[in-house]
Amino acid sequence: MRPHPAFALRSARLGPRSVRSLPLLWVGEPLGALKLFGDRPGRVTAGDVGCGDAPVGLAAGALWHTRALTDARIRNDRLRQALDSRVLIAQARGMLAERTGLPPDPPSACCAAMPAAPVAA
Repeated sequence: MRPHPAFALRSARLGPRSVRSLPLLWVGEPLGALKLFGDRPGRVTAGDVGCGDAPVGLAAGALWHTRALTDARIRNDRLRQALDSRVLIAQARGMLAERTGLPPDPPSACCAAMPAAPVAA
């Protein structure tokens, strides 16, 4: 463990006299750390660490569930965008079929015969 002199000086002025860092792990995945601050100099005891076990477990679970929920929302948004794109493509195929009199399936036959539109910069 590396010392952090600036942190140690500021911490000493604010009151904590000892610090213990407990890893936040969920199913072996590191999520962060919980810091235990003591008001007495010296090592944090095993009893102090034991008191941190429950909050560490709760915090790790909450962080993991928050991350899983965020990932699910992102995935849902991407799937919604993909579905919206497919709907837009189907509408365009329908419009092409109506205007050209060709069947909408397969679209590649009618689209291949059309000149490419210039792309706006």
